[in-house]
Amino acid sequence: MFLPNIAVNYINQFNFKFFMANYLYLTERNKQLLLKKARTAHSKTIIYQAPSEELLRFALEKTNVHIVTGMEKLHPKDHTHYVRSGLDQVLCKIAAQHHKTIGFDFTDIINSADRGKLLARIRFNLKLCRKYKVQTTFFDSSNRTSEDLPVFLRVLEKEKTPY
Repeated sequence: MFLPNIAVNYINQFNFKFFMANYLYLTERNKQLLLKKARTAHSKTIIYQAPSEELLRFALEKTNVHIVTGMEKLHPKDHTHYVRSGLDQVLCKIAAQHHKTIGFDFTDIINSADRGKLLARIRFNLKLCRKYKVQTTFFDSSNRTSEDLPVFLRVLEKEKTPY
């Protein structure tokens, strides 16, 4: 099992109105708009879906965003020899230094056309987050029972068995 020492947070909302009341979900493509909207959300937890690597790093370094998500969808194709998960050791160190949380949306996995590729990228990102002691969160922006997320995490925690 490769997930020691750090507890994984679960955010599971049972209705969308409750979700929108406590959280602000941003998908800005402009740095100034991202800063402006992040500053105006005073008591809300800010979840940001990064559309590019540049904005991902900007959100981790210079904004008061709490949870960053969507790194797995930055690169459409993987490299021949490794998975391009959107997160690397530099971004993990920055996230740990600035006390940011890396989030994984369960709805993205369910609605994904290429679920295997997405799960491999999430698994790699989880491994990097554990290595560099970055907080991670699993959340669900749709209506699901609270038993789905812990079961999903157990599947991701399992080590690959050699054939």
